Amino acid sequence: MKAAGAFRYYAGKIKHTKCYLLQFDGNAKPNPGIASCGGLILSPFTKGQRTPLVEIGTYMNTDRPYDNNQSEFIALKAGLETALKYHMYDLVVEGDSKYVIDCVTYDITTWPKKKFQEFFEAVEEYLPMFDTLAFRHIPRKENKAADALARESFETCTSFIRELELIPKKRKITPSIDGTSPAKKRKRDIQSETTDKKIECQTYTES
Repeated sequence: MKAAGAFRYYAGKIKHTKCYLLQFDGNAKPNPGIASCGGLILSPFTKGQRTPLVEIGTYMNTDRPYDNNQSEFIALKAGLETALKYHMYDLVVEGDSKYVIDCVTYDITTWPKKKFQEFFEAVEEYLPMFDTLAFRHIPRKENKAADALARESFETCTSFIRELELIPKKRKITPSIDGTSPAKKRKRDIQSETTDKKIECQTYTES
């Protein structure tokens, strides 16, 4: 099986070892059917290893069926939302869905396909909110933790966010003077600085 490649950078230049890591996975049972998603956020490297910080589970049992790729988009969105909640603005992301990773890292006008458009746009909204953001596709065997959390969410029919380690206290969120929420203001400011942050072919390889 092909090994994980280099990270593709959407924004920023901080080396991946100094960023938080999000691993995500989504499943649909049957396919299409109920979506269950998992995510794991780990610390930047310290003494050569990462520490698991947050586990995420998302359970989507609605009248609407979801397929596997749609579930992967939902898992990625939940992971990005959680990272922002904890102010993890330097983030690298790994997932075993090559389609989803390619959608968010290549500027290809025919992607995503129509049935994935709304899911892609829901993810795309969060991308400019990070200072450093990079993605790469990994083999399924390297994504077992996120897959296990997706399965747990399905088996327990629950959504959850679990803190595994003490995370620095979150800053108090206050509206700006003009009433704009901090997240929207951050996105607006970043977008005003650069109108197109699609991949600039900046990559770092594993050391």
